[in-house]
Amino acid sequence: MKHPIYISFFGLGLSVIRELKNIISQQFSFHHDIHWTNIADKKLQVLLINDDYVDVSHLKTLDLSKLAVLKLYKDDSRAGQILDDILYLPLKAPDQFITWLNKQLDSTVQSISRCTSN
Repeated sequence: MKHPIYISFFGLGLSVIRELKNIISQQFSFHHDIHWTNIADKKLQVLLINDDYVDVSHLKTLDLSKLAVLKLYKDDSRAGQILDDILYLPLKAPDQFITWLNKQLDSTVQSISRCTSN
């Protein structure tokens, strides 16, 4: 059974979104039913956001504690690395991103399973 996952992008360029969608689709579509959605979706589980937009006022109304949030920040010297839930662009190799997202999806699926078994 495929587990649904709801993912949104905010403040990112189209080429970055396209690249991330391709990686996510290639790596995770076998076990997950991926839904590309918007930040207002009540089912949202993963938010990938440009670090410059984290403090935008309407984002502050979201309960980010219930979401897996990965901030993206341009820094050539750290390209492709993830430190403290910040992915540094450009994404030269997707390994750390895949590992981060896999961890988030595993915990999301476990959380959903606990809720439905109770």
